[in-house]
Amino acid sequence: MTIRWSGLYLLCEMTVMLYGCSSSMENSSSKTTKFPLGRELYYSKCSSCHRVYEREMFKPAEWEKIINEMASKAKLTKAEKQNLLNYLNEE
Repeated sequence: MTIRWSGLYLLCEMTVMLYGCSSSMENSSSKTTKFPLGRELYYSKCSSCHRVYEREMFKPAEWEKIINEMASKAKLTKAEKQNLLNYLNEE
């Protein structure tokens, strides 16, 4: 009986996690942008190590500091950094 409840609990937890991830990505990635390459970089490079943050969460100077700190870890070229910053700072 305990195994049965554990399996049900695990299934519920996985469903909640998947729903949370999918709705977050849908909302953020469905917005139109003038910088599709920057958006693609953000979701492919940045989300491979951690969650993605809403662009409005940080000011342009803060994004620049963050991207400069993370660029080597993400193996970003100078052009990729600029595309990423353009996307993150877009209004």
